[in-house]
Amino acid sequence: MGMLAMIFLSKHKKLLNAQAECFTARYIMRTRVEGLRYAKDLLIALRQELNGLASEISKCSALISRAAKLFQTAIDARCADDATRDMTKQVVRFYEPAAVKSFTKEMIADLTEQRKQASRVRARLADLLGDKQSFAAFNGRITEGLFLDIVESTCEESAMECHQEFVARNRERVKILQVSLMELLRSEYDGNDERLRSYIKTVMSMSQNYLRLEPSQVGFVGPGIPVASDSANAVCVSNLTIIAPEAPDARAFREKFCRVIREATTATAQIVTNSRRPQEVTLINITNVFPARFVSVVSFLREAYLRRLNGGAGSRAFMELHSEGAGGRLPDGMEMPDLYPETYKPADLRPWVMIAEAMGLLQIDSDTSTGLSKVYFVTKDDDGLPAMEELGQSIESVIEIADVKVFETMQSAIEPRLETEYLHISKRQDLINAMRNKVEELSKFHKPNDPIFIASRVAFKKAKDILSMEEQSVSA
Repeated sequence: MGMLAMIFLSKHKKLLNAQAECFTARYIMRTRVEGLRYAKDLLIALRQELNGLASEISKCSALISRAAKLFQTAIDARCADDATRDMTKQVVRFYEPAAVKSFTKEMIADLTEQRKQASRVRARLADLLGDKQSFAAFNGRITEGLFLDIVESTCEESAMECHQEFVARNRERVKILQVSLMELLRSEYDGNDERLRSYIKTVMSMSQNYLRLEPSQVGFVGPGIPVASDSANAVCVSNLTIIAPEAPDARAFREKFCRVIREATTATAQIVTNSRRPQEVTLINITNVFPARFVSVVSFLREAYLRRLNGGAGSRAFMELHSEGAGGRLPDGMEMPDLYPETYKPADLRPWVMIAEAMGLLQIDSDTSTGLSKVYFVTKDDDGLPAMEELGQSIESVIEIADVKVFETMQSAIEPRLETEYLHISKRQDLINAMRNKVEELSKFHKPNDPIFIASRVAFKKAKDILSMEEQSVSA
């Protein structure tokens, strides 16, 4: 740029202005580039924050959804009763479902009440969060159990207040919350003891043991087996605990109510007072101190066990079940006793009775006191003197009862004689002949298809098998 251009055209000023504008534009663009670069980094961080926030919101939403589902399930379960009282359920409810459902609908329709209860729950949650009220703090500090407890306890308090206000506004409506069960029972059954006993009897008849017991085993009586029905033996003992509310306004009815429950059960009953839950009466019946054979399912398991042992698997099944032992038996000293006591049928006892008659151990003689004929088991005591034990009125009655003690006594007396007095085959043949004569004599009065003759004929065959087995063991 020459001197004349500078003097006349002022190009130097225009050049400086243009250069300034160029620098301005340059720095503007550089600032924008830095701004875009910062925006890019900010978006990356913001996306991470938003993802984290979405995750925390999702956790919080899932917790609230689970809580809502649990509350809805509880509502459906509690409000599913109809007008009739189902005695078969574990919890027998004593209230009017229609009145509860009507009150619930009115509470739900009251938006003001709903807003008040929701604000109370939010306030309780805000107190727990403190200054840091965020979704992350909510998920970190409030567990599902705590959330359920807060919502349930707060709403319960609000429901109680709402109920009191509702009853105060509507005098014609009766109270349905915080009502003593004893007062409800008294209003329905007081003055009618027969209805009360009938109600308690129905409730107690549905209150059974979860474990089913076998009546035949509970009532079984034998040598060395105590009678379960005798409380002095402390077998199959049942204890009933009655947890009843205090009911200071219905004290006399409470005592009568508990007394009727005592009279409706054979278990030993005790009463426990519950001062915190006036709306329920709890009955806890525990039966214990009984052998495993009392349980019905044990018989099924025993049969399945024996079927497997006696099946085709044999010793392999025994090893699979016990993981020890050989040859289908456990080592000496480790054998398991049978859970069930030995029982005998008349068909089991009859052959031994026939052998005892042939040996002269069974005799029919008159009672010296009454003169009546009775069956006696004749043996000798340790001093060699004769001893007679009364067995029954007749041989058939002794066989039909099939008492375990009689069977074992008879067997323990016959078997030693077979090894000593009746060791020779001729002696045993004499026994067989005597039994055969007895059966032949019976055939004169009973037809071949008569049950008594059939039982005697089958018992004669079994008796011969017993004598032949003894003979084989002696020969061996």
